[in-house]
Amino acid sequence: MAFKAAKCPNCAGDLQLPDDRDNVKCMYCGSDIIVREAIKAAAGGVNIENLIMLAKSAEKAKRNDEAYEYYSTVLEHDPKNINAWIGKGFSHWDRYTPDKQSKYVVPDIECFRTAIEHASTEGKQQEIKQYITQKIIQRTLDWWGKSMKAQNIYECILTSGVLPHVYSDLQIIHEFDPINDIGLISLGFNRLLISQFTEALEYFHKALSATTQKALVTDIIVASLSGYQYLIKEPSQRQHVFEFLERIKPGAGKQIHMEHTNTKKQCFIATAAYGSPMAFEVRILRTFRDEYLEATEWGKAFIKYYYLIGSHLARLIDKNQLLRACTRQLLKPVLFTVKKYYRGNKP
Repeated sequence: MAFKAAKCPNCAGDLQLPDDRDNVKCMYCGSDIIVREAIKAAAGGVNIENLIMLAKSAEKAKRNDEAYEYYSTVLEHDPKNINAWIGKGFSHWDRYTPDKQSKYVVPDIECFRTAIEHASTEGKQQEIKQYITQKIIQRTLDWWGKSMKAQNIYECILTSGVLPHVYSDLQIIHEFDPINDIGLISLGFNRLLISQFTEALEYFHKALSATTQKALVTDIIVASLSGYQYLIKEPSQRQHVFEFLERIKPGAGKQIHMEHTNTKKQCFIATAAYGSPMAFEVRILRTFRDEYLEATEWGKAFIKYYYLIGSHLARLIDKNQLLRACTRQLLKPVLFTVKKYYRGNKP
């Protein structure tokens, strides 16, 4: 332990503070003093608390570059400032648009890890982890929820049409909260997208064990496995998925098996293009098919032909980002026409 010269921020009294303590009381006015900040302020004439306040104000105003610089300045003078490490991580993350975000994940995680390392107790570490987890969830919902018309993070997951971004955000949660159902679901989806079905089912099983929203999480998993069953090539894997679905929701596995057998109810190409069977665009096209195309002879003929080639084209589209983007562009006029039809024919 060593003593460092400092001043009380309230009464400006000269103090000698022990550098191994977090907080002490001023011997003159009795106010609480954060030792680290008082020492740094005395050494460099920097008001740490004021910089943090400025950074938070910049964050609130969406001036993330400015917030990032404030937090960085704090860390130059106080490398163990937990709030600055967390703030720097999130402000750095938010400096980039969603489509560019994935390449900047690692620096943010390192900021969060550093904040946790500097926590003085295990309880404080858990508190920081919980805060980071909840902020990641809220940040993801703020970014994606409005466009998906999602009221909560579960709906955001269920209706996600930009899976790589949503799940790359949310899977980070698993590092800080290994039993968080959102993180587990997101890891399951990531495995599903790269055809690692056994691992996906393991994560889904853990999510169901951890969640307090069992019915909702079950519906998310059932809908997702239903939409992505066309990617399952091995009969043994397909059977494993059907059995898993039957266990978590009796009747679901049988229903999915029937859909796979007769290739009904799947919008293969649209699902591959938009990334999820529950994407808003996919649901519009599926409803149009069920309510309009299936009611006409030519529509039934089109559907029959579509299901002959749809799953094969979808496999090609799903594995290629350029093809997915091109397919979304090709579907735009179709979606425009379908929406126009509903505006003119629905109350």
